[in-house]
Amino acid sequence: MYISEHYIFLESVKYMYHGSSIKGLKILEPSMRSVRDSKEGPVVFAAPNFDTALPFILPKGRGFNFGFWKDKSMYLVFSPKTTVNELKKMSGSIYTVSSEGFNCSRMIGLKELECINKNPVKVLKETKIPNLLTALVKSEIDIYFPDRSTWEEIKRSKDHGYSIIKKLKPYKGL
Repeated sequence: MYISEHYIFLESVKYMYHGSSIKGLKILEPSMRSVRDSKEGPVVFAAPNFDTALPFILPKGRGFNFGFWKDKSMYLVFSPKTTVNELKKMSGSIYTVSSEGFNCSRMIGLKELECINKNPVKVLKETKIPNLLTALVKSEIDIYFPDRSTWEEIKRSKDHGYSIIKKLKPYKGL
């Protein structure tokens, strides 16, 4: 991996992972459906880690917040409108693609954990995720389902909810 002024290039990473609720894709096409910066134009998003791609199976508009603990492990906090039972019913795929052509911004998004490619990307392998909740619980991601008042506190907090979330117990049951 080498770092320019604004981008991180992933020379040592062989594969990237793209999460989607759409199954059966052979090519990932650049799109403006999910954008972090409209100046980037249409892109394909991917993560250098399988688990990091899992939350992107969620349909657009499902409320959740990402975060990272000091040890760089990820956590997900779901809004009250996303329930455990809904996640059990959600499915999708993680697509393995070559890392060639992907780069990560040092300035926006999830930095080295959220990379983009402006070109169509061929799918090398599709891993079907029949139950998103099960996949998230088995992953290295801590997941939380706070009640409505705690969710509102998280949204209002100055530290993006970090001080509140670290006091919560992660969901582990299936």
